[in-house]
Amino acid sequence: MARIFDVIEYANEMADEIVHRFPESGIGDYRIGSQVIVRESQNAVFFRDGNALDVFKPGRHTIATANIPKLIDFIGKAFNDRTPFPA
Repeated sequence: MARIFDVIEYANEMADEIVHRFPESGIGDYRIGSQVIVRESQNAVFFRDGNALDVFKPGRHTIATANIPKLIDFIGKAFNDRTPFPA
């Protein structure tokens, strides 16, 4: 069955942990529409190719291109500034 969306949450709140990679290995295959849950003591930073795309503060967030402005630029470059999702 195809995945429609994910819930992305790091429930472990270790006071001595500064950075945690999620998932710990491999690539993060997250879909537009996925929910990102960031706890009060956390911030979530999305990276692609070593570049920070955006920071999410505590709360519940839905991944959309409007949430990650640099993602729009990345998609545009990958498709020669033409949308891969024509209307």
